[in-house]
Amino acid sequence: MVRKENVVIKEGLKGGNGTVEIHHFLTEEELMGHATMYARVVLKPHSSIGWHQHIGNTEPYAIIKGEGTFVDNDGSKTTVHPGDVCLIEVGQWHAMENNTDEDMEMIALIMIQRFPAYFIYLYFIKFFEMRFLFHTSLGTNSTMTTSGGFQMRGRLFLQSPRLTTIVVFSS
Repeated sequence: MVRKENVVIKEGLKGGNGTVEIHHFLTEEELMGHATMYARVVLKPHSSIGWHQHIGNTEPYAIIKGEGTFVDNDGSKTTVHPGDVCLIEVGQWHAMENNTDEDMEMIALIMIQRFPAYFIYLYFIKFFEMRFLFHTSLGTNSTMTTSGGFQMRGRLFLQSPRLTTIVVFSS
């Protein structure tokens, strides 16, 4: 299949100035839970993406055209050019500025943080013959019991209408 990018135009993105075009390559559904955005991002002249924090995700930027100013987690500013890669780690803050008279373009991939291997990922609760001891909502702690009586405590992270509830539990 071949198709065109889905272009979204944002004014004042993350509290920044001016216009930013986001040319989405894939939808969130097509990213299959691995990422929330994969796109070519165009900062128009004298525009910026405001200072913001990445919680639960990371975002590398690959600069492909023009010149920008990357504002890193510690507030330092670095001039970036095509071929430079900016990495924003989980929990870090950053911003990007285009202070020139030309467009600045980059590829951005916002990847979801993965949990350590000791977590158990349960996709089809009925398949594992497990049941909730009580109903819970997203982000709250819960307990579940297997048919063999083993109890696990954890936190519900995601629900999907296409799958039985998706949960992440730690023992």
